[in-house]
Amino acid sequence: MRSAPALPFAILFSALTAATVTTASAGTTGNGWSRPNSTSYAYCYGGNNHVEYFSRVFQVVPPATSEGAGGFGNYLTKMGYANDGGQCRSGPTMASATAGKQESENTFQSAEYHHRKIVETDWAGG
Repeated sequence: MRSAPALPFAILFSALTAATVTTASAGTTGNGWSRPNSTSYAYCYGGNNHVEYFSRVFQVVPPATSEGAGGFGNYLTKMGYANDGGQCRSGPTMASATAGKQESENTFQSAEYHHRKIVETDWAGG
């Protein structure tokens, strides 16, 4: 009689294990990062307490040729913009990265961030 409940548990355990393995390996390296051979899109931003500077949304093609956040911070400094460095965010599609950029711009214009001025730059990676 004790072996009867073990069978449904074994089936359930096998199904959950298979689903977990499939989910973890589908399109990622298992830790949430895109596989190196996939194309993604990104934007970068940085600034100070009054102004937030944004790059254009750009395509990131592996191997990554962009310096990323450090490159954007360096660009801002070379252009004479007072900034605290840069950050970059990415998305799997142009639309998702553009939506993320718009959301970030809206956040910086909110009262929580003291209605920072948004300045668009021509920087597009690299």
